[in-house]
Amino acid sequence: MVAIKTNDFQHIEARPFAPNLGADIYGVDLSKPVPDDQFAEIRQAFLDYQVLFFKQQSEIPPDLHVTFGKRFGPLHAHPAAPTMDGHPEIFEIHATMDSKIANGEFWHSDVSCDDEPPLGTMLQIHIAPPCGGDTMFSDMYGAYDALSEPVRRMLHGLTAT
Repeated sequence: MVAIKTNDFQHIEARPFAPNLGADIYGVDLSKPVPDDQFAEIRQAFLDYQVLFFKQQSEIPPDLHVTFGKRFGPLHAHPAAPTMDGHPEIFEIHATMDSKIANGEFWHSDVSCDDEPPLGTMLQIHIAPPCGGDTMFSDMYGAYDALSEPVRRMLHGLTAT
């Protein structure tokens, strides 16, 4: 499924960074409550681009992070992950150059093993590496669309459990 990109937003700016996946979002301050008209455009941008990066942001307070996430739908509390005190929906990851294990070191789709996986994942980075990083995203709609019809039939009905 190649998404039809909507670029006629009035309350945000979406700058695509790849032909089929991802956009940088400008003109919204997530450290404050997001107005309904702006959120409607953010939701549409998410549907269009699948991966959104909100640029030029201040630190988002945990309460607002949770409130913003809930506007997309119910939030998932990971049963085995370390969470933030008072915010079971926020899964905290701490990694340094000396960390022995990197969280999500191999390819994965967040919580795809659940009967009803979450719509998406929201990340907020507090300390970024000076360059690079190892989080990557894949357009699974595009991957599925690229499969032959016999392979699609073989996969029909299978789950990630």
